[in-house]
Amino acid sequence: MKRLVLLVVLVLLAALLVTAGVYSFVFWSRGEQQRVQRQQEALWQAQMSKALSAHATGRDSDSELILSNMLREANQWWPTGPDIVENLSWLGTIYRVEHKHEQSAPLLKRAVQISEQQGSASTTAVGRAQMNLGIIARDKLNDAEAEERFTAAAEILGKDPQAAWGDDDAALLNLGFLANKKGHYQEAVSYLTRAVAGYDKLFGRIPQPDQANAHLHLGDVYVHLDNFAEAAQQYKTSLEIYEQLEGPEGVDTKNAASDLAIVQHDLGVTDNQTQDHTKVPTNPENASGTTLNGMANDAYSRKNYTEAESLYQHACGAFEKAGGPYDLGLAAVLVNLGNLYRDLPEFDMRKAELPLKRALAIREKVLGLDHPETADVLSDLSLLYFFEKKLAAAEMLAKRALPIEEKAFGADSLPVSTTLNRIGISERDTGKFKEAEANLRRALAIREKQHAPESWIAISLENLACVYSMQGNGAKALPLMARAQAIRSRPSTN
Repeated sequence: MKRLVLLVVLVLLAALLVTAGVYSFVFWSRGEQQRVQRQQEALWQAQMSKALSAHATGRDSDSELILSNMLREANQWWPTGPDIVENLSWLGTIYRVEHKHEQSAPLLKRAVQISEQQGSASTTAVGRAQMNLGIIARDKLNDAEAEERFTAAAEILGKDPQAAWGDDDAALLNLGFLANKKGHYQEAVSYLTRAVAGYDKLFGRIPQPDQANAHLHLGDVYVHLDNFAEAAQQYKTSLEIYEQLEGPEGVDTKNAASDLAIVQHDLGVTDNQTQDHTKVPTNPENASGTTLNGMANDAYSRKNYTEAESLYQHACGAFEKAGGPYDLGLAAVLVNLGNLYRDLPEFDMRKAELPLKRALAIREKVLGLDHPETADVLSDLSLLYFFEKKLAAAEMLAKRALPIEEKAFGADSLPVSTTLNRIGISERDTGKFKEAEANLRRALAIREKQHAPESWIAISLENLACVYSMQGNGAKALPLMARAQAIRSRPSTN
């Protein structure tokens, strides 16, 4: 009996020893596993720092190699965790920067997908992935997907601008670009103003290309809104940044200077800064269309119209060579050339119709029938037909343009006032005095409300006075003519 009890006790002790050993092994294994995980995480973080340092110093090929090696390990270590999302996001970004879109897009989409599956789709890494997917879609002219991606990126990255480090502003910049492209100019101003403020706060006086680009695009939108003073300020800021980045002979520097020269021409202003960049090149065939267009506008402002004509023609050739027969830059220069022929007695007015109609065809094909830039050409053609006494055609084209501009710019905008004026003078000369008076009075009210250039107000006063004069109503006509003459007799303040 005692032997049996002793045997049972020994068996129990053995079992306890085995169990203790098992638990010790389990605890040891867990500790070892945690130690290995810490080593893996430290190694991954060190490699990520090297990759980002290489990217920051322009060595993207080195960054790509490091991130590719890291991804193979991350797939084994953390196939669904935040580290692999960060890895995928940055490697996809580097591929996109290197224009390897076919390699970039799958990685970026996988980063977004993993995060959504894990319920963490609002991290900076995901916002960066969405932003780069937006750029890829934009470059493939898939504007609908691009807008969706940029909107998601802006929302995510805007929550932590410090971590985003400018990517939130890049998303806003691209949203502004797309809104401008669609003719949604007030929306574009909102996006681009926020992007400019973000870049200026982030970089301050340290010049950055994206910062200059944001100011440049905002200037473009203000031009569409006929706010030339604000456009000039944005172009000037962009030019100053590009001069620091590229020097006076840089391509972007010259393009910004050309844009500034164009709006300064409309404002009746010239300065040495733009003149230094808009000198006629020895071989204009080698200059860009944008540069040549700016030089042509500068020549126009100096009343050297023959030089302007030649430069516009060279600009048309440069744009067509670079972008083909339906290039939007080509359409813009064709409008300038057509208006040169239409407005100046030095040229045969009949030459204006061909470039203006060609510009209209380009914008209708590329932008659509209801785009405000299409409406702009309709309005310009309307004035040409008015000068040629084709009054029915002039009225019809201006009336096509009006609702498009009212929708794009607002009912009380300066572009609307221009088209109302062109409708009104066509109606006046066909004897539709009641309709002409209503449209010309509305155009005048808009220009006064919006503080338009005084020369514009004088034109509205004279056109409305003419309506009354043609009806024999001198009592209404004379005060308007007196106001117009008073404006024209004093130095311009615009």
